Amino acid sequence: LPPVDLGPATREAKARLHSLRAQPQVKAAKAAIVQRHGSRKGMPGQTRRTADGHEAPVRTAKLATANAAPPAEAPAAQLTLDF
Repeated sequence: LPPVDLGPATREAKARLHSLRAQPQVKAAKAAIVQRHGSRKGMPGQTRRTADGHEAPVRTAKLATANAAPPAEAPAAQLTLDF
């Protein structure tokens, strides 16, 4: 067997990954992950640096989800990314 030519093999692998990422179900799964784990802004106890270098508490607005109703029922099985 001849050795793999790195340039074309890399281009082909990148093209395959890009085509998978462009699929609607992959985009939806990514959005669900970002929604659940993406932002940590506004966490209680968070501090920030002021212009003079001191730490100050971060003032945040209450999240809209704080008063939201809990989900009706959790999924029975773990979600997968099978294609």
